[in-house]
Amino acid sequence: MLTLSAFADEISPNLEEALAVLKAAGLSTMELRGFDKTNVMKLTDAQVAFAAKVLKREGFTVGSIASPIGKADVTDAFEVQSGQMKRALELAKTLGSGHVRIFSFYLPKGEEHRKWKKEVIDRMGKLVKMAEKTGVTVDLENEEGLYGDTADRCNELIEAIKAPHFKLAYDPCNLVIVGPRPHGEGWKAAKKHLGYFHVKDWRRADKVMVPAGEGDAEWPALMGALKDLKWEGIVALEPHLSSAGQFAGFSGPDLFKKAHAALVGLLTQAGLAYK
Repeated sequence: MLTLSAFADEISPNLEEALAVLKAAGLSTMELRGFDKTNVMKLTDAQVAFAAKVLKREGFTVGSIASPIGKADVTDAFEVQSGQMKRALELAKTLGSGHVRIFSFYLPKGEEHRKWKKEVIDRMGKLVKMAEKTGVTVDLENEEGLYGDTADRCNELIEAIKAPHFKLAYDPCNLVIVGPRPHGEGWKAAKKHLGYFHVKDWRRADKVMVPAGEGDAEWPALMGALKDLKWEGIVALEPHLSSAGQFAGFSGPDLFKKAHAALVGLLTQAGLAYK
């Protein structure tokens, strides 16, 4: 059975308001990317304590600490990223999350992936090593502009590091933006190390974010493939229907409800059980 989750800050910067919308939609799992217009990596201890209290009161669990770790130039000092990973793992322990989402570094403009492969593997390996004995799974998201911009390149890193707690956070919409078809070309690679699933959609014709199933992310086919795989994990809604940026996106309550209805429709059509 799948577990439905959502990026709470897509709904409102106010955590309690966001959780109220999620609860009304029947969700009890959320992705922590931040709140109070503060990125998760910059939350104070007081903010984290507040979040823990509210989440417990409202009956929510945290699917992942949706960090921006690895969204940095591969030539930047590594200590900042390792410091953020230490903090993310602390947050995962405090808030009872089993996952930390990371990325795979921006390469110098115009330079080939192969030139930086060894450096990226070294950096990613150190980040993954930090989580080795914590029980936390590190999920690498594919995204445009990073070394791991496709599922294939993310797999290069996962297979080079060979850690059982290092998986892929597959974002089919991000793949559409890069170019390959998420099911026709990306799924073969994505399913090999699938650890997390992100849901949003993008329409190439006019370059806009749309509810899942209305764009080019091949969601009906992906849902059928997910059912065939018999994968049980977290499917996280991240619609970006109002705005999308490097470190966050936003939809607002009304557009979020529309995105949630679209996702539930796809799951129902595919015959996928979820909670």
